[in-house]
Amino acid sequence: MEYLLSAMERAVFEVAILFGGVFLLTTMLWFASQRLRGDGYSRFGRAYVYFVAPGVICHETGHALGCILTGTRIIEFVPFRISGNELGHVTHECRKTFLGRIADFFIGTGPIWFGCLMILLLARLLGGSELLEGLETLSPLPGESIFGYCCSALKGAAWMLRSVFSPSNWGSIRFPICFYLIFCIASEITLSPSDLQSTWSGFASLVALIFILNLIPVVSAWCCLLVASMMPSLYVLHTLFLFVLMFDLVLLFVAWLISRAFQTGRRRR
Repeated sequence: MEYLLSAMERAVFEVAILFGGVFLLTTMLWFASQRLRGDGYSRFGRAYVYFVAPGVICHETGHALGCILTGTRIIEFVPFRISGNELGHVTHECRKTFLGRIADFFIGTGPIWFGCLMILLLARLLGGSELLEGLETLSPLPGESIFGYCCSALKGAAWMLRSVFSPSNWGSIRFPICFYLIFCIASEITLSPSDLQSTWSGFASLVALIFILNLIPVVSAWCCLLVASMMPSLYVLHTLFLFVLMFDLVLLFVAWLISRAFQTGRRRR
């Protein structure tokens, strides 16, 4: 019984580290992005949808890559097409096996991983050292507490946000392009209700697999080492999520200010 409880404790810790922060930040991002899309569409109509089309294409490509990496057959891939409330979709085969449900998890959450990868690449290739240089110095030390880890991620995200809005970084055409593409990806990175619905059974299967692996003595030690080796990458991922969330909140605040200014102007007339 003690061995089972120990394995369960390790599994819960690994799941929390690997997916807990991602799921929490994704949920917060969904609310911000939905409000951002609603405000943009109500003011600009279809023009806003076409404006953020690169983000929609990135979102659907994330699903498609999830299919490719898990060996799932793609039936139809539509990266961008306006059809009612749908802006694009990926239709794939549905496998009811244990591994098939795990594949569904990675397919459903594909836009998150691929979107963050694209933001990271854009920041490195177009944003340059001004946007990412400080992440290594701000990263938490090995063995640091959860509170310290969260503080480091917040500082890293705030540092990136200041870099984006720093006038000194706008001297090159690369930075506005980077800013625009990050906005598109950030506004469309979150998962739709249908995406979330398809991931729950896969997530439960993945948790079960992690628990089973932690029951095997040698494999359990490998899992611990793997999670420890992934901490620097997870820090970058969590920092990017926080940056995207702050980015969306700033854009919402700017949209609110513009809306208030227009309303005040109309009243004066």
